[in-house]
Amino acid sequence: MDLTELDPEERAVWERYITTGLHAFLFVDHVMGELSVRQVVDELQLQVPYWDGEGSSELGEEFSWEPEEVVVLAASEYVGRYKAFVHLWAPRGALDALQDFIAGPLWALGCRCEYALQGTAHQGPAGQIYAIKVKRCDVVAVVQIWAKPGKADGLPAKLASLPGFEGAATVLGGFDVLLVLEGGSIEDVAATVAGPLQQIKGIARTESAYADYRRYH
Repeated sequence: MDLTELDPEERAVWERYITTGLHAFLFVDHVMGELSVRQVVDELQLQVPYWDGEGSSELGEEFSWEPEEVVVLAASEYVGRYKAFVHLWAPRGALDALQDFIAGPLWALGCRCEYALQGTAHQGPAGQIYAIKVKRCDVVAVVQIWAKPGKADGLPAKLASLPGFEGAATVLGGFDVLLVLEGGSIEDVAATVAGPLQQIKGIARTESAYADYRRYH
């Protein structure tokens, strides 16, 4: 992601959330209670900061959680091993705030999930940023990657050459690296997952899920 190519205001939004702070990536297994997965996702979508393309960024009107504590950066239903994916941001070191949000508002919505954590965005030797960025795009694949011993730290740079690359993060959790790919169709994204991704050395195994973000445009 080359931030210098963005408009100054849009760049400020990305720098504010994507390249700073502590990130949690939630994989929703199921939803308890009266709400459906779609209703929960719709509720979280109201809290996602957005760039309107006309010089301003806004938080949804229904956003009730103090934005300096936790911000919802992305939420969508997915097809795959889990039913929804949620990306959260908190200030650097604010693990307690993330845990409070997951155990409080998300639990109250009925979300039952596993999650992985990433610290401040990794930068490669040339300053390239490999931060996860599930923005307002088309079809997305979120890929959990298990690395061979000692190979996790070098994978984001290798993954950056993949078609549709939208970011990769070395994470703490049940797997080693989280990859996001984007394309115009499910066929485009699935072709990358089944083809070039599997040729990258250092990967032991992968699991993928897919979503269409065009419904949120």
